[in-house]
Amino acid sequence: MVNKGKILEILESTRPRGKKAESIMMYRLFVVGVVIALMSVILIVIADEVWLVVGASDKSAMQIAKKENKLSTLVDNSLVVQMIDCSQSNRMFAWLAAVSTSRSNAESVLDKVRKSVKDAYLMQCQVKANSLLAHRITAVDSSIADVPANVVNWSDEDCVSEIRSLPQGADILIIRYFENDPEDPLEGRREAVKLIDRSGEQYTLEKYCIDPEGFVQNKEQIAFVCAREQAGTHLLHSVVVFDSQGKKIKEIEYCRSPSWLGMDKLECNGETVGPDGDLVLHPRQVEIGVHKPSTLYVAELLV
Repeated sequence: MVNKGKILEILESTRPRGKKAESIMMYRLFVVGVVIALMSVILIVIADEVWLVVGASDKSAMQIAKKENKLSTLVDNSLVVQMIDCSQSNRMFAWLAAVSTSRSNAESVLDKVRKSVKDAYLMQCQVKANSLLAHRITAVDSSIADVPANVVNWSDEDCVSEIRSLPQGADILIIRYFENDPEDPLEGRREAVKLIDRSGEQYTLEKYCIDPEGFVQNKEQIAFVCAREQAGTHLLHSVVVFDSQGKKIKEIEYCRSPSWLGMDKLECNGETVGPDGDLVLHPRQVEIGVHKPSTLYVAELLV
């Protein structure tokens, strides 16, 4: 813990006297501020260090999902991580039997896992901020293990979930998963969208959203785009709007690229497919509804 009081007490005892010393004193205060800030950053970094119990690894998301399917019965709350979440450059996947800030706790889990997985090992990890691992969310949904071997259009990108951070402080979780439907033109590829607020609470926004993109947020609402249908060679989209607790407010059909014009109005590019099959985009402005500020927003205005 940074003892700010002690630092300032020492500073006062050595303070130069006289008007000429004022500039020296100001400089010392500046240096102390920088030191406290740097020490705080260091403490935050240390708090993000964890111990991982690794039971399996693979370059392929599909293959790690199959390994996870076999190993998940060994422990509760296991998950798959991509090693970039440990601030590493490689994109290997690993099945984790445990994630712990305590080495001794991790070692006890390791002893248990090694009874079944002899080459399981312990690894120290510097967790990347706002990553899936930071939220303790698996990178590969368990349903990916059921993807048939004869699929044509699947890639690792279709198997890996992701986090996108928004400027207002919330995070968007995109979960990529498999739904078994032999007649599906997408071969069962699915994407769900969740909102993670600053407290870590998760709200499901869309259970089925093709190619979610264009996330924009204001104080009270979030909007983004889902592909909904196909016309010729063109994908047609909807802009969906939700409040800060996951309640759906509006869906604007045949529109993309949303941006907020205020709390109650949104602009997007309307989509029209002409008789010649060409896609034409045109600007649209849409009223979202009467805005009723939340208690949190009113409190922010009063501060």
